[in-house]
Amino acid sequence: MNRKYWIAATILLLASLATTPVVRADSALTIALTSISGNAGDTITVFGNLTSNSFGTLYFGNDSLTVNGSAFSATDDLIANAFFLLGPASIDARVTLSNVDLFTVQIANGATPGAYPNNVFDIIGGSDPTACATGGPDCSTDLGNVVFSVTVSSPVTGVPEPASLLLFATGLFGLGALKKLRKFAHS
Repeated sequence: MNRKYWIAATILLLASLATTPVVRADSALTIALTSISGNAGDTITVFGNLTSNSFGTLYFGNDSLTVNGSAFSATDDLIANAFFLLGPASIDARVTLSNVDLFTVQIANGATPGAYPNNVFDIIGGSDPTACATGGPDCSTDLGNVVFSVTVSSPVTGVPEPASLLLFATGLFGLGALKKLRKFAHS
């Protein structure tokens, strides 16, 4: 083969590699949450799926919650003292972990019904298992985050059962009949 051909092919290969985006292991986690809705006073456990888009194992070190407003509060289910307790310690490349217990939402008593958007859940970690196991500085990268909304439902008012309505109507009829009988007896 021609030497010019090899040089041209090598230059094209290097140029294509230089323009190919590199996915870094410390920034490649997708978080998908279940719907979060409930009534005032409810406590809701929030589950989610964690998907690694990286080419290497990601190690979890911490997470954070930012809550927008006072209609509810959120408690971390995964972390205690910077260590994952309930959830996984890591996720392998190109894997999805399903139904991971992430956090709990407590809707305040008397919370006004409506949607409360712009809340953020982050998972922090890195690609160094030792640093993440000890809470070291090499385990402080935001691996992924999700913006979520909490919906407070309107209280549901009960609809009477047909049997209850029939009983109520029968009682009213009986009271009306009793009143007529008394009127008729006094005349």
